[in-house]
Amino acid sequence: MTSNSDLNLMKNSMTISLKARRMYVKYSSRLGQENTLLIKEKQHLEAHIKSVQVELHAEKKLSEENVSLMKEKLIMATKTDLLEKELHAEKEVYAQIQAKLDLQYKKIHMFARAKQLDKILSYGRTEKSHRGLGYTGIGMDTSKPYVTSSGKG
Repeated sequence: MTSNSDLNLMKNSMTISLKARRMYVKYSSRLGQENTLLIKEKQHLEAHIKSVQVELHAEKKLSEENVSLMKEKLIMATKTDLLEKELHAEKEVYAQIQAKLDLQYKKIHMFARAKQLDKILSYGRTEKSHRGLGYTGIGMDTSKPYVTSSGKG
C-alpha cells in the first residue's frame, strides 16, 4: 500500500497542482483581459492610422493643386508681362501715328486756309486790277514802307 510519505507527496502534489491551476486561471484571466485591451487599442490605433492616411491623402492632393495653381500663376504672370510690353510698344506706335496724323491735319488745315485766303483776296478784283495786299500803287512813295520799325506809318 501506500505509505504516509506517498500520501503526503500526493497531497502536496495535488495542492501544488491546484495552486498552479488557480494561478493559471488567474493569470489567464488577466492575460485575456490584457489581450482584449490590446486588441481594442490595436483597433483604435488602426482606425487612427486610417484617418491620418485619409488626411495625408487630402493634404497631398491639396499640395498638388497648390503646385498646379502656382505654375498657372507663373504662366499668367509671364503672359501679363509679355502683354504689357506689347501694349507699351503699341502705345508708342499709336503716339507716333497720332503725331503724324496731327501734323498732316495741320498741313491740310493750313492749305485749306491758304485757298480760302486767296479766294477772299480775289473777291471783286478784275483781271487787270493790281490792288490787293502789298500793292504799291503808281505814284506812291516806295521808299517809305507802310510800317516802320518804330511802329509808325
